[in-house]
Formats: sequence, C-alpha cells, structure tokens
Amino acid sequence: MIEQVLNQRATTHGSFTSNAHTSQLLKDIVSHGDNFADLSLVQREALHMILHKIARITNGNCDEKDHWIDIIGYTQLALNSIA
Repeated sequence: MIEQVLNQRATTHGSFTSNAHTSQLLKDIVSHGDNFADLSLVQREALHMILHKIARITNGNCDEKDHWIDIIGYTQLALNSIA
C-alpha cells in the first residue's frame, strides 16, 4: 500500500532524496538573507513551503499544476498575514 503511494508520488514529485537536497539548499540560501530574522513565523513558513514546492518542480513533474497552485496559496497566506 505505502510503496504504491510512494511510487505514484515519485512520478509527480521526483525522488525524495533529490527533493530533500534541493529543498534544504534553497532554505539555507534564503535563511542567510539580510532581513530573514525580520520575517514573521508565517512568512518564514510560507517561504519554506514555497521553496519545498520549487524543489518538487525542479526534481519532479514541472507541469504538475498542484505545485504551482500551492505556491500561489502559500503566497496568499503570507500576504494575508501582513497587517
């Protein structure tokens, strides 16, 4: 059962190992930004999730619409958190 799910996800998301590598590299780069400490927890999490989706796009199926829609969603959540 779980192997079937993992195999299916690999077709859209790519290899978990590749995603982990790309995602962690992107998060590390962003965390070194001059104003990273000024971001709210919501903004940080939104950025992390967006980077996670970028890793999936660059390692998996770049035409998977859900990846792109999720980026819009996380961007909207960050925008909503700004007073």
